[in-house]
Amino acid sequence: MQHPTRTHRMFTPLVLALAAAASTASSSYAQCPAPPTTIQGSDLNTFNYFGSSVSMDTTPVGTMLISGSTFRSTPGVGRTGAVSSHVKVGNTWTETALLRPADLLPLDAFGHDVAFDDPYLIVGASGVDSPASNSGAAYFFERSGTGWIARGRLVSLLAPAGSGMGSSVAVTSANGGWAVAGAPQRPNGSIVEAGGAYLFKRQANGTWTHTGAIIDDNSSD
Repeated sequence: MQHPTRTHRMFTPLVLALAAAASTASSSYAQCPAPPTTIQGSDLNTFNYFGSSVSMDTTPVGTMLISGSTFRSTPGVGRTGAVSSHVKVGNTWTETALLRPADLLPLDAFGHDVAFDDPYLIVGASGVDSPASNSGAAYFFERSGTGWIARGRLVSLLAPAGSGMGSSVAVTSANGGWAVAGAPQRPNGSIVEAGGAYLFKRQANGTWTHTGAIIDDNSSD
Protein backbone atom coordinates (compact mmCIF):
# COMPACT_ATOMS: atom_id res chain seq x y z
CA MET A 1 0.00 0.00 0.00
CA GLN A 2 1.34 3.47 -0.96
CA HIS A 3 2.24 5.71 1.92
CA PRO A 4 -0.06 8.74 2.23
CA THR A 5 2.92 11.06 2.55
CA ARG A 6 4.35 9.95 -0.79
CA THR A 7 0.94 10.49 -2.40
CA HIS A 8 0.88 14.02 -0.95
CA ARG A 9 4.37 14.78 -2.32
CA MET A 10 3.45 13.54 -5.79
CA PHE A 11 0.74 16.21 -6.13
CA THR A 12 2.75 19.06 -4.61
CA PRO A 13 4.38 20.28 -7.91
CA LEU A 14 0.98 20.45 -9.60
CA VAL A 15 -0.45 22.44 -6.71
CA LEU A 16 2.47 24.84 -6.80
CA ALA A 17 2.15 25.28 -10.57
CA LEU A 18 -1.54 26.11 -10.30
CA ALA A 19 -0.88 28.53 -7.48
CA ALA A 20 1.83 30.27 -9.49
CA ALA A 21 -0.45 30.54 -12.54
CA ALA A 22 -3.22 32.01 -10.40
CA SER A 23 -0.80 34.51 -8.89
CA THR A 24 0.49 35.54 -12.33
CA ALA A 25 -3.03 36.00 -13.69
CA SER A 26 -3.99 38.06 -10.66
CA SER A 27 -0.88 40.20 -11.09
CA SER A 28 -1.61 40.71 -14.80
CA TYR A 29 -5.15 41.89 -14.11
CA ALA A 30 -3.87 44.22 -11.40
CA GLN A 31 -1.45 45.83 -13.87
CA CYS A 32 -4.01 46.54 -16.60
CA PRO A 33 -3.72 50.26 -17.49
CA ALA A 34 -6.62 52.61 -16.92
CA PRO A 35 -8.60 53.71 -19.99
CA PRO A 36 -6.86 56.61 -21.81
CA THR A 37 -7.96 60.15 -21.06
CA THR A 38 -9.25 62.30 -23.92
CA ILE A 39 -8.43 66.01 -23.68
CA GLN A 40 -10.40 68.41 -25.86
CA GLY A 41 -10.46 72.16 -26.34
CA SER A 42 -13.09 74.23 -24.57
CA ASP A 43 -14.59 75.38 -27.88
CA LEU A 44 -14.37 72.07 -29.75
CA ASN A 45 -15.29 72.71 -33.38
CA THR A 46 -14.81 71.44 -36.92
CA PHE A 47 -11.33 71.92 -38.41
CA ASN A 48 -9.78 73.29 -35.19
CA TYR A 49 -6.92 70.78 -35.57
CA PHE A 50 -6.63 70.57 -31.78
CA GLY A 51 -3.50 68.63 -30.92
CA SER A 52 -1.70 69.48 -34.15
CA SER A 53 1.27 70.27 -31.90
CA VAL A 54 1.86 69.36 -28.26
CA SER A 55 4.43 69.82 -25.52
CA MET A 56 4.46 68.87 -21.83
CA ASP A 57 6.45 69.64 -18.71
CA THR A 58 6.21 69.35 -14.94
CA THR A 59 5.45 72.59 -13.10
CA PRO A 60 4.81 73.58 -9.47
CA VAL A 61 1.06 73.67 -10.23
CA GLY A 62 1.03 70.17 -11.74
CA THR A 63 1.86 68.48 -15.03
CA MET A 64 1.06 70.94 -17.81
CA LEU A 65 0.15 70.11 -21.40
CA ILE A 66 0.36 72.69 -24.17
CA SER A 67 -1.69 72.03 -27.31
CA GLY A 68 -1.70 73.93 -30.58
CA SER A 69 -4.82 74.17 -32.74
CA THR A 70 -3.54 75.40 -36.09
CA PHE A 71 -6.92 76.48 -37.49
CA ARG A 72 -8.85 77.31 -34.31
CA SER A 73 -10.97 80.41 -34.88
CA THR A 74 -10.71 83.79 -33.20
CA PRO A 75 -14.22 85.30 -32.99
CA GLY A 76 -14.66 88.09 -35.50
CA VAL A 77 -11.32 87.39 -37.18
CA GLY A 78 -11.22 83.88 -38.64
CA ARG A 79 -9.08 80.76 -38.43
CA THR A 80 -6.00 82.29 -36.84
CA GLY A 81 -4.96 79.30 -34.78
CA ALA A 82 -4.78 79.12 -30.99
CA VAL A 83 -2.90 77.46 -28.14
CA SER A 84 -4.36 76.11 -24.91
CA SER A 85 -2.77 74.95 -21.67
CA HIS A 86 -4.11 72.12 -19.51
CA VAL A 87 -3.04 71.14 -16.00
CA LYS A 88 -3.30 67.62 -14.57
CA VAL A 89 -4.11 67.40 -10.88
CA GLY A 90 -4.74 63.85 -9.69
CA ASN A 91 -6.43 62.16 -12.65
CA THR A 92 -8.19 65.26 -13.96
CA TRP A 93 -7.09 67.58 -16.76
CA THR A 94 -8.38 71.16 -16.72
CA GLU A 95 -7.94 73.84 -19.37
CA THR A 96 -6.33 76.83 -17.65
CA ALA A 97 -5.77 79.28 -20.51
CA LEU A 98 -6.45 79.88 -24.18
CA LEU A 99 -3.82 81.94 -26.00
CA ARG A 100 -4.90 83.98 -29.02
CA PRO A 101 -2.81 87.16 -29.37
CA ALA A 102 -4.71 90.24 -30.54
CA ASP A 103 -2.50 90.75 -33.61
CA LEU A 104 -3.41 87.41 -35.23
CA LEU A 105 -4.88 87.32 -38.72
CA PRO A 106 -6.61 84.51 -40.64
CA LEU A 107 -4.27 81.65 -41.61
CA ASP A 108 -1.40 82.88 -39.42
CA ALA A 109 -1.20 79.24 -38.21
CA PHE A 110 -0.55 80.27 -34.61
CA GLY A 111 0.25 77.00 -32.84
CA HIS A 112 1.79 75.29 -35.88
CA ASP A 113 4.32 74.08 -33.33
CA VAL A 114 4.78 74.63 -29.58
CA ALA A 115 7.60 74.01 -27.14
CA PHE A 116 7.41 74.31 -23.36
CA ASP A 117 10.25 74.09 -20.84
CA ASP A 118 8.84 75.53 -17.63
CA PRO A 119 8.38 78.43 -17.34
CA TYR A 120 9.08 79.34 -20.98
CA LEU A 121 6.76 78.70 -23.91
CA ILE A 122 7.46 79.42 -27.58
CA VAL A 123 4.69 79.22 -30.17
CA GLY A 124 5.35 79.09 -33.90
CA ALA A 125 3.07 80.92 -36.34
CA SER A 126 4.35 79.91 -39.76
CA GLY A 127 1.71 81.84 -41.72
CA VAL A 128 2.45 85.33 -40.38
CA ASP A 129 3.02 87.83 -43.21
CA SER A 130 5.82 89.87 -41.63
CA PRO A 131 8.19 91.05 -42.93
CA ALA A 132 7.02 89.18 -46.04
CA SER A 133 4.21 86.82 -47.05
CA ASN A 134 4.32 83.62 -44.96
CA SER A 135 7.74 84.47 -43.58
CA GLY A 136 6.51 83.36 -40.15
CA ALA A 137 6.89 84.44 -36.54
CA ALA A 138 7.59 83.19 -33.03
CA TYR A 139 5.56 84.18 -29.96
CA PHE A 140 6.98 83.97 -26.45
CA PHE A 141 5.18 83.44 -23.14
CA GLU A 142 6.18 82.86 -19.54
CA ARG A 143 4.09 80.80 -17.14
CA SER A 144 2.68 82.60 -14.09
CA GLY A 145 0.71 80.19 -11.92
CA THR A 146 -1.73 78.52 -14.30
CA GLY A 147 -1.76 81.56 -16.63
CA TRP A 148 0.69 83.22 -19.00
CA ILE A 149 2.57 86.49 -19.43
CA ALA A 150 3.01 87.49 -23.08
CA ARG A 151 6.64 88.29 -23.89
CA GLY A 152 6.14 89.47 -27.44
CA ARG A 153 6.23 88.38 -31.06
CA LEU A 154 9.49 88.17 -32.97
CA VAL A 155 9.98 88.00 -36.71
CA SER A 156 13.23 87.82 -38.64
CA LEU A 157 14.36 90.20 -41.36
CA LEU A 158 16.44 87.26 -42.57
CA ALA A 159 13.30 85.25 -43.33
CA PRO A 160 12.24 85.82 -46.96
CA ALA A 161 8.69 85.28 -48.20
CA GLY A 162 7.47 81.73 -47.80
CA SER A 163 10.11 80.75 -45.21
CA GLY A 164 7.49 79.46 -42.76
CA MET A 165 9.49 80.33 -39.64
CA GLY A 166 7.79 78.70 -36.67
CA SER A 167 6.98 75.46 -38.47
CA SER A 168 9.10 73.85 -35.76
CA VAL A 169 10.23 75.35 -32.45
CA ALA A 170 12.25 74.41 -29.37
CA VAL A 171 13.05 76.15 -26.09
CA THR A 172 15.20 75.52 -23.04
CA SER A 173 15.28 77.21 -19.67
CA ALA A 174 18.98 76.35 -19.34
CA ASN A 175 21.65 79.07 -19.51
CA GLY A 176 19.14 81.84 -18.98
CA GLY A 177 16.74 80.72 -21.73
CA TRP A 178 17.32 79.98 -25.41
CA ALA A 179 14.91 79.21 -28.23
CA VAL A 180 15.03 78.25 -31.89
CA ALA A 181 12.45 78.47 -34.67
CA GLY A 182 12.81 76.41 -37.81
CA ALA A 183 12.02 77.75 -41.28
CA PRO A 184 12.06 74.68 -43.55
CA GLN A 185 10.99 76.55 -46.69
CA ARG A 186 13.53 79.35 -46.49
CA PRO A 187 15.32 79.77 -49.83
CA ASN A 188 19.06 80.34 -50.00
CA GLY A 189 19.76 82.34 -53.10
CA SER A 190 18.73 80.19 -56.05
CA ILE A 191 18.38 77.11 -53.85
CA VAL A 192 14.66 76.63 -53.21
CA GLU A 193 13.52 75.56 -49.71
CA ALA A 194 17.06 75.13 -48.43
CA GLY A 195 15.80 75.77 -44.92
CA GLY A 196 17.11 77.63 -41.91
CA ALA A 197 16.81 78.05 -38.15
CA TYR A 198 16.54 81.28 -36.14
CA LEU A 199 17.99 81.68 -32.65
CA PHE A 200 16.56 83.71 -29.74
CA LYS A 201 17.97 84.60 -26.31
CA ARG A 202 15.99 85.58 -23.23
CA GLN A 203 16.96 88.93 -21.74
CA ALA A 204 17.09 89.93 -18.07
CA ASN A 205 13.83 91.90 -18.39
CA GLY A 206 11.95 88.82 -19.63
CA THR A 207 11.86 89.72 -23.32
CA TRP A 208 13.51 87.72 -26.09
CA THR A 209 15.99 88.91 -28.73
CA HIS A 210 16.74 87.48 -32.16
CA THR A 211 20.46 86.64 -32.06
CA GLY A 212 21.14 85.05 -35.43
CA ALA A 213 20.35 82.38 -37.98
CA ILE A 214 21.73 79.06 -39.14
CA ILE A 215 21.31 78.61 -42.88
CA ASP A 216 21.94 75.47 -44.90
CA ASP A 217 24.64 76.71 -47.28
CA ASN A 218 25.30 73.35 -48.90
CA SER A 219 21.80 72.20 -49.72
CA SER A 220 21.16 71.00 -53.25
CA ASP A 221 17.65 69.71 -52.50
